[in-house]
Amino acid sequence: MIETVARVPTSRAATYVMGFCRHWPDRLEIDFRERQGVLHFDNAVATLTPKPNELVVTILANDIGTAEQLQVTVSAEINRFANSERPLQFDWQLGRPHAL
Repeated sequence: MIETVARVPTSRAATYVMGFCRHWPDRLEIDFRERQGVLHFDNAVATLTPKPNELVVTILANDIGTAEQLQVTVSAEINRFANSERPLQFDWQLGRPHAL
């Protein structure tokens, strides 16, 4: 499994997590717990975690191609909610490898 992580500077992280999770419920399985959103895609999971001055987005995917596709999708969708902060800066970093 491939993990990628972006730490996005913003003071509105919780708002973006709520907006993103409300936008996708008819398309995906979404777990929302303690302000954290977990979105289950076919071959990947995206976790959105609001922090005081940043949004942490973690993608766990079966392969690098799926991870990269989801990076584009998640970045674009969150930027739709950003309005005055747009464009938010997503600096994706490869995380630790995970066993299947």
